[in-house]
Parts: sequence; C-alpha cells; structure tokens
Amino acid sequence: MITEQEYTALLEKCRAVPSTKSNYLESDFVRNVFLTVLDFQMHFNAVENAMAYYHANCEQEIRTFEDLRVLLSHYTDDKEGNSAVAQYLWGNCHWTRVALMRRFLIYLGSIGVTTQERLVEWAQTSDFKRDFEGKVKGMGYAIYQWLVMRQGRRRAQRHR
Repeated sequence: MITEQEYTALLEKCRAVPSTKSNYLESDFVRNVFLTVLDFQMHFNAVENAMAYYHANCEQEIRTFEDLRVLLSHYTDDKEGNSAVAQYLWGNCHWTRVALMRRFLIYLGSIGVTTQERLVEWAQTSDFKRDFEGKVKGMGYAIYQWLVMRQGRRRAQRHR
C-alpha cells in the first residue's frame, strides 16, 4: 500500500504527462459491454480481432441491451453455450468472457443501465466502492476504471 504522500506525488507526475492523441472514448453501448469483458488481460490483437469480427458479421443484428439479452437467452450458460455465443459475436472461443458478460449484463439491468446514455450518466456519478465493488464476480477496480474512462470520466479515483 502506498502512502497518501506517495499517491499525491505519483498523481502530480502523471498529470504532467502529455495527453495522448489516441481516443479511447466509446459511444456505443454494446461495444462498451464487449470491451469491458474482453479488454483486460488479453492481447491487443485478440481484442481488435474480436471487435472487427463483431463489426463485420453481427453488428447490425446485435445493437442493444435487449438484443444481447435475447441472444444469450437462446444459449445455455455453460462452456458449450457460451462458446457458441463467443463464436457468433467475436469469432473466437472465449467462453469465459461470455459468462462474465452475462453477469455484467444482469448487474447493468438491475441498476437500469441499458442504454449508452444511462451508462454515461452512471459512469459520471458512480463510485467504485458504493456502486461496483463485489457486484460482478470477476470484475474489479481496473475494469471499473477502464469502463468509466471510456465514458469520458476524467476524475481519478483512489482505490482504498
């Protein structure tokens, strides 16, 4: 654990780093859900390939929370069913990411976050400890931070 002084010094150094020219903001709800479950501890190319596959093959059919919910209802929540969903959506066999997505969507639905607009509102006002910690098995602080950052939230939060 770092001290408050060390954290403050680190934060000041980070703020001095010039902004990147790349844009990490995401304005599509389904793409945000996918990036949340895919874009951690996976190689960049694997994530990019999965997102490109979705775009080329099923983006026109799967556009909303409800579309995802209906799709998932047609498959069992086990290795075989989740593998079939991963193959359909991303062209891969990352079945554990589909299982994680199921849990994430249940959480989002339980708090009324079913559109991009509601996701942005939630991201702007949410607090990790109050609103996310322990809510979705397999998702922690880093995933939460990356999710809210993609919604344009700039204020850094300290994880305590």
